[in-house]
Amino acid sequence: NDGSTADVTRLSRSTSTDASAITVSDSDSLTVLRPGLHHLIIRYLNQTVLFRTVVPFSSSAIPPGGSQPDTLIDRHINQTLRQLGLDPAGPASPEIWLRRISLQLAGKLPSPELIGRLQANDSPALRQRIVDDFLASAAFTDYWTLQLARLLQLHSLPNEPAAFQASAVWLRTAVAEDRPLDQLVRQLLLASGDSHADGAAGFSRMAADARSHAELIGQAFAGLSLGCANCHNHPLDRWTQDDFHGLAAVFAPLDRGRMVQFTGRGSVTNLRTGDPATPRIPGLRDLSPDGDHREAVVDWLTSGSAPPLARNVTNRLWKHLFGRGLIEPVNDLSLTNPATHPELLTALAEELVSSHWSLRAMLRQMVLSETWGRASVTLAANDVSSPANPSLQNASALFLACRTSLAVPAEVLADAIADVCDIPPDLSPQPAARAVQVLDPARPAGELDLLGRCRKLSGCTLNSTQSELPLSAQLHLLNGHLINARTTDSASRLHKMLRDGHSNTDIVTHLTLLALRRQPAPAELADWLQQLEARTPDERRQKLEDFLWSLLNCQEFRRIP
Repeated sequence: NDGSTADVTRLSRSTSTDASAITVSDSDSLTVLRPGLHHLIIRYLNQTVLFRTVVPFSSSAIPPGGSQPDTLIDRHINQTLRQLGLDPAGPASPEIWLRRISLQLAGKLPSPELIGRLQANDSPALRQRIVDDFLASAAFTDYWTLQLARLLQLHSLPNEPAAFQASAVWLRTAVAEDRPLDQLVRQLLLASGDSHADGAAGFSRMAADARSHAELIGQAFAGLSLGCANCHNHPLDRWTQDDFHGLAAVFAPLDRGRMVQFTGRGSVTNLRTGDPATPRIPGLRDLSPDGDHREAVVDWLTSGSAPPLARNVTNRLWKHLFGRGLIEPVNDLSLTNPATHPELLTALAEELVSSHWSLRAMLRQMVLSETWGRASVTLAANDVSSPANPSLQNASALFLACRTSLAVPAEVLADAIADVCDIPPDLSPQPAARAVQVLDPARPAGELDLLGRCRKLSGCTLNSTQSELPLSAQLHLLNGHLINARTTDSASRLHKMLRDGHSNTDIVTHLTLLALRRQPAPAELADWLQQLEARTPDERRQKLEDFLWSLLNCQEFRRIP
């Protein structure tokens, strides 16, 4: 208190975030076991700092290649690659870039006509127009309404379908308008009234009580697992029981019936003291015992140059596009869980705020970067496989020298199969034409459930996708009716082409273009034509059905390159 300082290094405790990469001895000497970017957590009492060490993979620094990137993202990523001695991969082909952009922004396969346009004129100006067209499309609105519905954990309530419908309409309107995300969160947290009419009010009903409400807010809007501080102070972070129960106390006086309203009555018990918890902004300050403090929570989430909401949203969007957040897992944006590129995360969060919290503006910036457009390859010179730590088997992908292919989400895969076969998905009893329009995880959705979509009423957050389809879904695709019924259906695209007299070359070329958004290679086409030789029309039909089955089950179809 008197302003004096002291060196407390010898009294602090140092621990590694990855013991397979860097260790600390009793004498606080460090041993680096492999190259890379590693962190130590150094604690003294309630203070925590991070120490970062960079050990290059290559003994010779890689000079900047060609012209310097002019985007914020590429400058940060390439600087780290140079520090680590990793050489970036080249750009993906136009066809792969287009397939990637369409699947990740709009949740659907691109049209063959758009592929032809890009192949004829692959210019930066055309790519920017393509991105802008996707961002303005109804398909984008459908897909990102689904993504945000997961983040908010929206689900129907027993015997109250009107409440979920109101929330779904409200959210879709907000996405279509590109409503600023800080305003969207403000409306959700402050809404009151009839939840059957006011969709924003329905969000407060997704939590059964004040503690689950606080946990949902921390996870969805700040990327924090505050619930870990329910029974004891967070073991790895600065959050305390006072923080968690204090945030819950803010929402304890909320009536979560059909008429959502702040009553001024209600409390939660602080399990540390046994007394009613004092309302509190986590990590910052206590609030007065009385009054509606929800506005203060909104200010905490949205105020400042890089507020918690901005960092959380940026990190989740990054994971959607790259397969891994700048901080992973995305529900743990804590001091002791450092980002791979901390300066970039902060800079992008500031950009989100300065762009008026626009979802579309942030996505546009990310997908037009050189980093996002790189090829999905592992460069042999950069392969640093480590059996001790599978998460770092591919350092090039971890530090974004190249892209990693991602599994196509269940909803997108169901629609892609339907589009190639020209037979709509069976989503009964849900009233949706396309799988990406199915927002309610609490109700069945026909074939979509066979593909392993998330059916939890909590935890279906944005980016909770799996790296692979569940085993049951993979087995069903191999031998279930979802694909088998479509390949043999007389109303399918394949059977229509057979009735119209198309040749094997036409069918293989057209279906490959529809499914993979590329022409078959000459050797590939020749191999298929040889395998499709048949003595009778019936044998030819069966072999073409097998070809379509193979196309829809291949990894290239089921993954985002």
